[in-house]
Amino acid sequence: MSFINQNSYVITSIIILMVMASVLFRDGIRLLDITAITVAAATFFVSWLLVRPTQSILTNIYEAGDIFTNEDMPILLEFQSEY
Repeated sequence: MSFINQNSYVITSIIILMVMASVLFRDGIRLLDITAITVAAATFFVSWLLVRPTQSILTNIYEAGDIFTNEDMPILLEFQSEY
């Protein structure tokens, strides 16, 4: 179930592209149909690049652990999931 949860955007995009292709290609493959599928796929890919989770400096566990070596005061650390 976690595979579907973590890759739901990709799975949904592929399903939408398959439905779109089956509807557009019913009457034959034309250049306009191929262009529409290509634009939709490119839009899904670019939006996936913009919203995908990446490692950031704020969530780096090794740098967060360095703050304990400088002070004796307890500090509250908050860990967040990338999804």
